[in-house]
Amino acid sequence: MSVKIAFRSAGEVCRSADNMLLTAWFYAALRPAGSVLVQTDKTWRCIYSGGKERILFADCGRSREKKVCNSLKNADVVVVNLTPKKETLDAFFHENRHTSEKILYLIGDCLGETDAIGAYMEHIHRIPPEQVGWIPHNEEARQALANGAVERFVRQYRNRCVSERNRRFFKEMERNLFLLSKRAEQQKN
Repeated sequence: MSVKIAFRSAGEVCRSADNMLLTAWFYAALRPAGSVLVQTDKTWRCIYSGGKERILFADCGRSREKKVCNSLKNADVVVVNLTPKKETLDAFFHENRHTSEKILYLIGDCLGETDAIGAYMEHIHRIPPEQVGWIPHNEEARQALANGAVERFVRQYRNRCVSERNRRFFKEMERNLFLLSKRAEQQKN
């Protein structure tokens, strides 16, 4: 059995590839029962080898090519990456009026405005809180991504050697994985 998770970028600076890698490594840390594979630059790479279940993470970027559209259509969960700017959210939801049960919105690089942006999304665009995940701004995570050291960064979480400044980041990543798993289960049923 496999679960297909496609990451979609809704804007130019959404960092969907980075968000996908972080999420995949955290998935491997929290759910070691399956093998986690990521697709970057059209190649697949196994970042964690576990049990029979395969979790496939694919970065679809912003492309509207037929192959990408098919990947999004066939995905169990589509993670739409957004920035926490109201203008960006308004533009995205103006162009994409439909919502789907298989979509999880991931707001990246948040600087603490999650309550205000969450309320805005719920009241203006009718997106429920259980359909929105957050990735707080974290310079250590950004450096780990830039240096190809995401596994080492996530290992802090696994070993419970979490600095106070990373505690909120790791807590939000746990919540994101819970929401992602819930979306995947809903699609399988």
